[in-house]
Amino acid sequence: MPELGDQPADHPADHPNNDAGDHPELARTERLLLDELTQRLDAVKLLRADDDQHADAILEQFGAKGKVESDMLDQLAVQAPLAHPDRFEEAHRTAMRALEVFDRNGARAPSNLRAGPLQPIASFVVQTLVRMIVRDYQRSVINHLRTLYARREANSAKGSREFMMLRLARLQATRLAPDFQKSSGGLPTFLVGGAALSAIASAFQGVLASAAHSSVVLLVVAAAFALLALGAFWCVFHAAAIARRRTNIALDQPLRALYETIGAAGNPPRDQSRQFATYAVILLLLAWIVVPAAIATWVIRY
Repeated sequence: MPELGDQPADHPADHPNNDAGDHPELARTERLLLDELTQRLDAVKLLRADDDQHADAILEQFGAKGKVESDMLDQLAVQAPLAHPDRFEEAHRTAMRALEVFDRNGARAPSNLRAGPLQPIASFVVQTLVRMIVRDYQRSVINHLRTLYARREANSAKGSREFMMLRLARLQATRLAPDFQKSSGGLPTFLVGGAALSAIASAFQGVLASAAHSSVVLLVVAAAFALLALGAFWCVFHAAAIARRRTNIALDQPLRALYETIGAAGNPPRDQSRQFATYAVILLLLAWIVVPAAIATWVIRY
């Protein structure tokens, strides 16, 4: 007979909150799933090894077929929220300082344009285009950083050093974002380009219709449109070059340094200077190919 002080042995039914005791298979399955995911992510790190065949086998296992998929797996393998936490705050401060300088000076009027008597008009047009590129880029940068900081903060252990640094950086970027949302003083790029091309085409068609029976007038019209397109090419190309130069001076290196300290975050956003240069080339082709061809077609037709 048991003594009065003795207690009966514990039974699983006496502890309804003991999930591991009630469902040992479920607990073991959860651990195994997590372990399998961890092992897979660790295996991705072997992609950096020199064994190409083994790397290809891992890629096939994950269903990756190209560089984008390889980059994704590479970034998944890096679980730390910051690659270089000791340098992150310095890199963040440097990037914020660079944004300040870029915001103050990036949209200023060019000082070394050589346009002869058309200098005032050319300077105004080029500055307007530079302002469009610069304002759009600084908005893109601050919004991208704010989003990246928020995601890495969510990826950090609560209360950790990385969590606190990323939280402060995110709050600062959020507070500064409205200051960098300045209007570029114009419509979005694709609207400007579409409206300009539409207006030019309409005007060109109207002038051709009124001068279809005079070869001299047609030559004058062709020369005028060629010079107009050439001037547009000159302004757009110079604006793209100036904006790219100022971006390179102020932001390129600070942003690369910041992304290096964050790690596994892809590349910083790029400005639209290349797109503007492409538009400039299109305008040049319009001047020297499309306009003469359109005039020749119009003369033959009428």
